[in-house]
Amino acid sequence: MTIADEVSAKLQRLAILAEQLGHDDLIVIFTALKSEVEADPPLGARRVLSQFDVGIDKVFTPANGRHYLPAGPLRDAAFESAAEQAQLYEAALALWHATKPPSDSVDLDALRRSGVDIVLRDGRYFTRYDDGGHASVERVDEISLKQAQQAELGPMHYDSVLRALAQARDDRFRTTEHASLRNRLPAPLYWMAMLFVALTGLFAGPALVAVASAVWAAFQPKTHISGWDVVAVLGLIGGLWLIAVVALAIRQRSFVRWLFVVVSLGLAAAPVIISILVPGEISSGILSPEAAQAWKNFRP
Repeated sequence: MTIADEVSAKLQRLAILAEQLGHDDLIVIFTALKSEVEADPPLGARRVLSQFDVGIDKVFTPANGRHYLPAGPLRDAAFESAAEQAQLYEAALALWHATKPPSDSVDLDALRRSGVDIVLRDGRYFTRYDDGGHASVERVDEISLKQAQQAELGPMHYDSVLRALAQARDDRFRTTEHASLRNRLPAPLYWMAMLFVALTGLFAGPALVAVASAVWAAFQPKTHISGWDVVAVLGLIGGLWLIAVVALAIRQRSFVRWLFVVVSLGLAAAPVIISILVPGEISSGILSPEAAQAWKNFRP
């Protein structure tokens, strides 16, 4: 199937959807566009793209990634899926690039007059734009010749280029963020490491509680704590466990990350909760007056 056939098929699909929803005016538009694409692909592609000249205000996430949908008469109809329109836009754009007269140049002066700042440096195109939200942040990014030519279609099509740049930047950030132990270790070893750290919480949890209890007791009056070397070892084990949980968690995506954290903390807290709910043996005795006086005057 050629690109023109793909565009024609998508227009036919949209015409069927418009008919099902009772949009007679759109049926006429889609049918006319389909005929133009079949008769004159370059002109037909440009006519389809002109339907998206109004603006860009809708985002959707299909299975193959995030795309940004230009608005216009096509977008305004209540179709069952915005993907139908966005796919049409992308296919028409590909058809326009494939059928328009070959050109390796861009009318930079015309773009500048329309408010689009694109420059040519050493055979490479760069665009300068404001990428700020509440604050103004100026960016300069390299774009391809096709993207520069897409910007010539109009300011709203230039917005599509900017949104694609932002999406590519976000994708690179996420790739860098998650390029870590998961990428360096085979998957089975990585999951085994997560399982080991989670199970280690069964010991690390009580160890941290023991350290906290020892530190708290040390500040109480008439209390003497011995074996600080053991307390230090328990604190080291608990600290290393916490570091391992954080290190493995930040290398995961949201769902797996929080599942791992909840399971690890749950296993760490389980022995402590059980020890509270199941009381141990309590022994009591009576001190002699001399022993009571000795304890009263005890100074560690």
